[in-house]
Amino acid sequence: VSGFSDWSLELSRPWLGIDLNLIYSNSNLSGDGCDAYSGINTYCDSVVTLKAQRSFF
Repeated sequence: VSGFSDWSLELSRPWLGIDLNLIYSNSNLSGDGCDAYSGINTYCDSVVTLKAQRSFF
């Protein structure tokens, strides 16, 4: 792999004292390039993550 691109989009919003984050990430890797760079995401699929965080103190 001589080069690749990856990107992500994150949307954040506070809600009832909780910080919510919706994150989408992807890359243009495919085939053998996935084996070299993808780590645990061996199929080079896009990933959507929802994170909810609240401080207790």
